[in-house]
Amino acid sequence: MALDPTRKQRLRAQLVGKTLHDVPTPSVVLDLAKVTTNCERMLEATKRLGLLWRAHVKTHKTLELTRLQVGDTGPVSLIGSTVTDVENLLPLVKEYQSSNRRANVLLGFPLFPSAVPRLRTFLSQAGPGSLSVLIDNPAQLASVSALAFGLSPVPIFLKIDAGYGRAGVVPSSPACAELIDAALAAETSGDAILHGIYCHAGHSYALRETWSAMDYLADEFGGLAGVAKLIRSKSPGHDLVLSVGATPTATAIQHPLFSSSGGKDGGTDAPATATTVQNQLAELKAEGFQLEVHAGVYPTLDLQQLATHARDASLMTADDIAISVLAEVASGMSPPPPLNPTLPTQQKQETSTKKKKSTPPEAKPQQQKP
Repeated sequence: MALDPTRKQRLRAQLVGKTLHDVPTPSVVLDLAKVTTNCERMLEATKRLGLLWRAHVKTHKTLELTRLQVGDTGPVSLIGSTVTDVENLLPLVKEYQSSNRRANVLLGFPLFPSAVPRLRTFLSQAGPGSLSVLIDNPAQLASVSALAFGLSPVPIFLKIDAGYGRAGVVPSSPACAELIDAALAAETSGDAILHGIYCHAGHSYALRETWSAMDYLADEFGGLAGVAKLIRSKSPGHDLVLSVGATPTATAIQHPLFSSSGGKDGGTDAPATATTVQNQLAELKAEGFQLEVHAGVYPTLDLQQLATHARDASLMTADDIAISVLAEVASGMSPPPPLNPTLPTQQKQETSTKKKKSTPPEAKPQQQKP
């Protein structure tokens, strides 16, 4: 992500002004106009629906595309899959802070002890509130304490399993209640700030029908709503961010028939689930929760995302895919020679019979004598 400036200059000198015929292969090719459109659609949808937006940089890992993801105004909320992703975002975080834009990076993987020293370096340079972490086990709070020691309390998201089964605690489970109690205790001690709850509907990638992603989005908000209410039962009035997403569910909000006001504004063709989600948004906002959407593949998209049909054809066709791979075909296998059509049928049969006769018979087991 943080490309050496001299190397970047060499690449520009080598490639700018050239055609694809001059590019070495294999090369990843991005259509900047399509990437820009995909990013603008997400920014427009979250703004229209009154949602917070957190951009995942995992797909492209570049500062240039990260700028397109967050736009020109408002807070900057990012996710990196690895500690290296987080570290490489430091220059951009400082840049946005210098222009009075609040910037925060979330490590999109449950916190682990060996990450703490490097994350402390990031936090010490970027300052309070610049780094958030995921927690899905009370034991991880020891690493949160080590991360915060001598610096500042660390905002944490509780990772909730929305049905994917990869990470997170199951809502309404004893493990979920135990995690909430531990997080609130860490907040009381001054090590952490229980900032929000987070889920990732990775299983939505298997969807294949229009509007189905909205069902998964409803499940995400429903699961987090239950956890949020449990937190408030233990800590009344607690401020919380409810963060949901995966590219299929996040981009479902771009559907032209979807609005945030509930009722029938979704249009007569919108399924009941769209109305359910609209009502969820209205109710959760009324209860004082902040709602956030996150996604990462949407700037480039790909054939797999096209197959989910998360949006209608006006917003998602093969023409919206912004990434391709330029490669050369070095060789090709010759097709097997065709059968001789002029060979008489009788001769073919005789040839086949001869081949069968030439095959040695299977060995038969000898019968044992009485």
